Amino acid sequence: SPGEVGARLGAIAIVAGLIGTPLGGFASDRVSARWGLRARFPLLVIVALGGILGIPLGLLGSAAAALASACCWIFLSSAMGTIALATILDILPQESRGFGTSTVAFNNIIVGLGLGPTLVALVTDKVFHQAQAVGYAMSCIIAPSVLVAILLYSVAMLRAGQAHAPSRSLP
Repeated sequence: SPGEVGARLGAIAIVAGLIGTPLGGFASDRVSARWGLRARFPLLVIVALGGILGIPLGLLGSAAAALASACCWIFLSSAMGTIALATILDILPQESRGFGTSTVAFNNIIVGLGLGPTLVALVTDKVFHQAQAVGYAMSCIIAPSVLVAILLYSVAMLRAGQAHAPSRSLP
């Protein structure tokens, strides 16, 4: 039932987010300590590639498989958000970190939480024309989101590789 799915998805979101967020920070710190701050960019690309596991969310035949896909998506999104924020704070000059953090928060809250569910609802209503197709709509939104993340992190990684900033620590 919708109530059961909501309760299970909510529990999965809490657990996956609680584990993914600090694990992303831990992985980010370990990678940068070993290979330098620029090494966080390939880590972002790798984690974003893992987001592909969330794409089939609405296409899977069983509730267990869909919930597992959602768990992967939430876990990796949480980790990716932490790694991205740590990377942004490292590359920005100290006097710009507040603005950089607020820009990330704005995008995560307004764009991610505001636009994401709205797009799912629009695709469900305007493309599939049936409420039962919400899973398909989620997959239609997740797929381009993952691809855009991979593309943007790859571009950032290439640009960071061309930068002449120190790779061990930034002021």
